[in-house]
Amino acid sequence: MATFYVTWHLDFYEDGVQRTTVWEMEADSFESLLTRLDGGLEEGEFCPENEFLGLQGNFNLEYARIVDFKGVELLKDPDINLS
Repeated sequence: MATFYVTWHLDFYEDGVQRTTVWEMEADSFESLLTRLDGGLEEGEFCPENEFLGLQGNFNLEYARIVDFKGVELLKDPDINLS
């Protein structure tokens, strides 16, 4: 198993509020992690919004960045500003 760090981006678009959080996740490979993330988003497996209980309403959830245990960036969504 390999360790990856997934940066989730939450856009509470009705309020104009955006938040990010980083989760440590394990997977056999980068490809298997992507498969798990995509399937988990569809099934509601991941709930990073629970870290922001003060925010309510509709939001868009995406994984915006993935780095491996060495800190090498493997994926970054160019449409999301993480700064």
